[in-house]
Amino acid sequence: MARLAKKALLVAGGTLVALLLLELALRVVGYDPLAEMKDGRELFLRAAPGDLGYELTPGARGFAWGTDVVVNEGGYVGPYRSPGEFAGHRIVVLGDSVTFGNKLPYAATYPALMQEKLDPTATQVEVLNFGVGGYDILQYVAMLEARLEMYPPDVVVVGYCLNDICVIGLNPKYIEDLEYYSSSALFRSRLAQLVASRIDRLRFKRWFEEQNSNDEFMRAFADRMIPVTYDDLELRDLVKSLPEDYPANFYKSIPHLSRLRYCLRRLAILARQHDFRVVLAIIPYDEREDGEWKHQRVHQLVRLEAERAGLEVLDLADAFATDSESLFLDPVHPNAAGHRILAEQITRAVRGDNREQ
Repeated sequence: MARLAKKALLVAGGTLVALLLLELALRVVGYDPLAEMKDGRELFLRAAPGDLGYELTPGARGFAWGTDVVVNEGGYVGPYRSPGEFAGHRIVVLGDSVTFGNKLPYAATYPALMQEKLDPTATQVEVLNFGVGGYDILQYVAMLEARLEMYPPDVVVVGYCLNDICVIGLNPKYIEDLEYYSSSALFRSRLAQLVASRIDRLRFKRWFEEQNSNDEFMRAFADRMIPVTYDDLELRDLVKSLPEDYPANFYKSIPHLSRLRYCLRRLAILARQHDFRVVLAIIPYDEREDGEWKHQRVHQLVRLEAERAGLEVLDLADAFATDSESLFLDPVHPNAAGHRILAEQITRAVRGDNREQ
């Protein structure tokens, strides 16, 4: 019995030494995922009611999302504009991290470039950037509804990315986890952080899958759907032709398509009620096969639904395909050159130079 206890003690001691050595090694190589999590975004986001879920914190400034961020007193990036009626022409831009401008200085984002092209003084034309990273199409609608009275627009531009059909905003969950880890003495250990970071990857993946499962989507958004049926032959043929890969796979989901239809038609209703134009700019997802956009059929489907709702559509796939220069930072986010193309094409659409698109 004493021999067994001694062996157990040796094993426990050896394990403890191994863990301490691993902790030391992680610190020596600079492993510190908790510090990496504190990338600044926790300073810029706060909870918001209803479908918004979260929003930018007015007055916040610092470094986050790979760039210097200044949120003005109105709660959006870019120059602050006075609320109320504007004597000139007001353009409101809705979007996610592409519109917000991840990894780019604000001056290089397409809303800022549109302002320069249309009216650098902003006395006759003003462009407001209401983009927030992680937002989806329903949050675009909620943002517009929340600010319509404060900033009545003449034109609303929707910077639509192909993953906007699904729930993608992990920011609130991220901040919740960061607060927990920061307040726990256990997570001062690099080894504990290593284990937690591996678990978090699995949890976030599972969370994303659960939030976008058909059952959960139906439960969460049942009253924000206009049913889609496969009696619609044109739509059915498009859906059948879609690839199985992300993000095209979500366009095969009836609940996701039904919420997309609701959002597009809600935008059209708001446009009629408040007398403004909506330009839906479809931004390509940078995946290609044999030189062609892999998700071109998704563009066609979104265009079909948007035009049926009565919205103007600007499909940017061709504008990006004709330039041999690399235009993306990653599959979702255009780089500075890509934003210049966005600004040029959307400015033309806003001016009415290419209504046929």
